[in-house]
Amino acid sequence: MAATAHLPQALDGRRAAIVAFPGSGYGRGYFDINVDGFPGYSQADYHTANGLILIAVDHLCVGDSTVPSDMDKATKEVVVDADAEAARQLIEAVRHGTLAADLPPIPDIVAIGMGQSLGGYLGAIVQARHAPFDALAVLGFSAIHTVISQPGGPVRVMSPAQLGAGIEQITDWVWPFHWEDEPSELVHADMGGGYPIRARVPPWGSATGPLCAFNGLLPAEISQDVAAIAVPVFLGIAERDVILAPHEEPRAYRSAPSVWTEIIPRMAHMHNFAPTREMLWRRIERFASAIAEERRATTA
Repeated sequence: MAATAHLPQALDGRRAAIVAFPGSGYGRGYFDINVDGFPGYSQADYHTANGLILIAVDHLCVGDSTVPSDMDKATKEVVVDADAEAARQLIEAVRHGTLAADLPPIPDIVAIGMGQSLGGYLGAIVQARHAPFDALAVLGFSAIHTVISQPGGPVRVMSPAQLGAGIEQITDWVWPFHWEDEPSELVHADMGGGYPIRARVPPWGSATGPLCAFNGLLPAEISQDVAAIAVPVFLGIAERDVILAPHEEPRAYRSAPSVWTEIIPRMAHMHNFAPTREMLWRRIERFASAIAEERRATTA
């Protein structure tokens, strides 16, 4: 499992670490987009500048993590277990001071899981089955029914038998992923090499991914897992995203003590390219602050 730890110069009072999982067709570089002439697209830089740790992880079958020769063996359960074990080891390394030479032990670190799209799908299962995090941020994934927005209306897959045909109906991947006033150079860098099959892979992309990725398009596919999540949840939703009814989503997280729902204007599904990306990042940090304050209040 490949991971990159982005560390602040000074940890702030929140003492929080975000473990971030990317979406389908993307790698851990999605959280650290750096293109000459286009500053301000790195979520990792934003959070570390504000005193948070961000650790971005490639799923099994993604980016620099192991890609099995037999992809069929990388089932959803295998990928989830690998993500969970990576998260556990990374959080323990922060707590014990073994993550980096210049990072002292932080035994009371607040661990927040964060996943975008496929990362939200897998991250929710990770938390439900292994509970490595004190809180969870699910970005651009619907626990009720993930759909793909199209100019003529969303594409909905209703059963496993319809997966292939449903994906073939998606003729425009740029429109659901990128807002109209994003820089054309960045949009081309992201999508110009093709999607979901990437003939040319951008630095933040991945040419490979787990075969379970498109299962997230099935209705209520992980409803039992989501209902079992028993930590605070943050739902980050773009104005044009994969969620049909944003205000109904919190009901799926029946065991969560609180569910924050944030709908960000002028944003499409690939949130970190949007002109309003910092609005989302600020709200994630407010969520982290609230979780940290609750932790201090209950352990004082």
